[in-house]
Amino acid sequence: MTPEAQDVPRKLEQILSELLARPIDESEDDETPLRELGLSSLRMIQLIDDLETAFSIRVQDREVTGANFGTLATLIAFVGGKIGSRP
Repeated sequence: MTPEAQDVPRKLEQILSELLARPIDESEDDETPLRELGLSSLRMIQLIDDLETAFSIRVQDREVTGANFGTLATLIAFVGGKIGSRP
């Protein structure tokens, strides 16, 4: 895993904490659905924008699925894969 990819979990927690206006703490499992953490459809749009800016990636509409954005764990894997596939 590249150093940048290693930073994905920490950066995602920071982005989500700021977006949800509350800390993402260790009691919340990586498998907790993002909707249960308070991520609404409007906040999802902001999250995608934040991800594209923070990680210099492009999220396609067809990639916005539960498989990629369902939990923190799936989001970490998705962003890590996007970073790893860059030229």
